[in-house]
Amino acid sequence: MNWRLLVARLRSDRAVVALGRRLAESGNMASAEAAFRLAIDSSDDFAAEWAAINLWILLSRQGDLRGSQVAYLKAINLIGTGERYSSIAEVSSEIGSRLGVGGYGIDYGVRDYGSDLTPGARAAYQHAIASEHCEGSPIAAVGLGAMLVAMHDWAGARAAYQHALDSGHPDCAPMAVGWLNKLGEVGPPVVTISTDSSFHLEFGQPDVRRPPQASATPFIEELFAEFGRNLPEDREIDATIQAGIDLIRPDVLADPGGMTTNSENWDTARRIFKAVQKKHPDYDVPYVWLAEYLRRTQGPSRALAMLKGTAKKCRRKHNLLAQAAELSLLECSDVRGAIHLFAQCISSMEAKPDRGQLSVQRACLFLRELFVIFGDSVGASWAKSMQSYTSLEESLIARIRQTVETRLTRDDRDIILRELPEIRDHLCTIFPAA
Repeated sequence: MNWRLLVARLRSDRAVVALGRRLAESGNMASAEAAFRLAIDSSDDFAAEWAAINLWILLSRQGDLRGSQVAYLKAINLIGTGERYSSIAEVSSEIGSRLGVGGYGIDYGVRDYGSDLTPGARAAYQHAIASEHCEGSPIAAVGLGAMLVAMHDWAGARAAYQHALDSGHPDCAPMAVGWLNKLGEVGPPVVTISTDSSFHLEFGQPDVRRPPQASATPFIEELFAEFGRNLPEDREIDATIQAGIDLIRPDVLADPGGMTTNSENWDTARRIFKAVQKKHPDYDVPYVWLAEYLRRTQGPSRALAMLKGTAKKCRRKHNLLAQAAELSLLECSDVRGAIHLFAQCISSMEAKPDRGQLSVQRACLFLRELFVIFGDSVGASWAKSMQSYTSLEESLIARIRQTVETRLTRDDRDIILRELPEIRDHLCTIFPAA
């Protein structure tokens, strides 16, 4: 074991994967292969999965047919067919999603050495599509279609979506119809979906079949019924509320995420907001500011509880849910709860956010980053289509990623990976991508 590999292993198994990537990019393929093989046996599941995917890409590019097959099957076994997936096809689709446009392969140490990641993604998707598995095949076709749309490969995208439509899958077929309608004028349909010939996927293992599942699940029904949709709200910020806001604005602007207060000003503002809240208990604006007061004086958990409670009774819900979602993710480190709240915020809207609805724009941006982190390129593309007015700061994006990487348990990660496609499909139904 060379000294660089030894040092990397002392740091972490993910550092070993990162070292392997750098070695491959510099042309030291033998040492890169050694690094990936070392990390494959890691107790860190995430590092082991990405080591196997890296090794597959590396050996495929070197023309090692047998080695690339073994590495790909190792990745499938590590990602697992027993919990989140019922077949090799579904795991192949997951690998394609990770490597595709908008996937998170680049951020977690994967490079398609000598080119971009899309040939690897295409190969994984193609393997899943060719299986004709009742779930994995149409899901992969939608994923491949989204990737090819992002690449402006209109003919390839139409072929992928046509496969999803022909499957009759209860979730994927309706999505395919929408995209085929959008792509209808681009050109004639193409019946062949090609793949990069340097990737080798002739495995021959039979897939475990299961019957299609209903598109509406109790989880989705319960999640999106918890707060419901916005009701008409024509009340505006009056002089009384504005006076309260003006008292605390200097603290908020000077220390937007902090815990400091000018106690006298905040106490006065709190009394103003409480008086408005008593007079208008279903009006969201005073609760937004009362939650900020609670966050600074009693902590984020107390503010989060109040926001979720009041969102159920207020006519306008999205501002409260967006604020709750950011608190949940950034200050309470509840990634799964934040995903639910961002989705509930967006679903409460009557239409896509306009220029003045900053809270929902931010909810779409946060959810897009989370889709990217969890490898859902279709969801990331949809979330990006929901707004075009603003963007998140790079420091905030880094904070989101750090929270997911360091604070998320494996059990919660597995649950999120099961739930996220259902959440995405429901949101796509409410607001189809433009």
